Amino acid sequence: MEIKEITKNLTAFAKLERVLAGICIMIPLLLVWADHWNFRESISNYVYMPKSYIYGLLLAVAAMLFIVNGVIYLKTEHLKQNKQHGKWYNIILGVALFGIVLFPHQEYTLIHYFFAAIFFGGSAFVIAFFNDEQHRKISIFIAGLSILSLLVYIANSYFFTIPGTGWLTLFLAEWISLAVISVHYILESTGELT
Repeated sequence: MEIKEITKNLTAFAKLERVLAGICIMIPLLLVWADHWNFRESISNYVYMPKSYIYGLLLAVAAMLFIVNGVIYLKTEHLKQNKQHGKWYNIILGVALFGIVLFPHQEYTLIHYFFAAIFFGGSAFVIAFFNDEQHRKISIFIAGLSILSLLVYIANSYFFTIPGTGWLTLFLAEWISLAVISVHYILESTGELT
């Protein structure tokens, strides 16, 4: 396959990646809709809704976005326009997201939260530190936003209440984090972040 053809295929994949990232932003809203507009305590709690297959489907789509992204960049890392370090880490993040789906939090609490920590923490780490120097400040800012929402929820739930943040549920904290991760994918696929 010629480099020109590979580049054309990567451009087509980048467009698909943007569509899938847009879907990822909407996952929480789609879950609320599928559960008859019921806002649950967390995204993971939708595994217990009557139509739980929708939860599995949506998160599997998101997991595959990560895995396919990682594999494609590993297969094409010899091209000059790709990052030197590839995107092997996306395979790990996708597998972690599958772990979240496969191990529901009420039955497999420790395993579920282990995979959730890998997914959310790993995503924030990748966003913050696996970009070029030119975009490092914005990358650290959006990664911090992702983790900050989760840390505020944890602080409010287990330690002390931060004034003005009582509205932040785990569901909203996860949605903010998922949206930040998705926006990062969109910016990266459009060339805004490299």
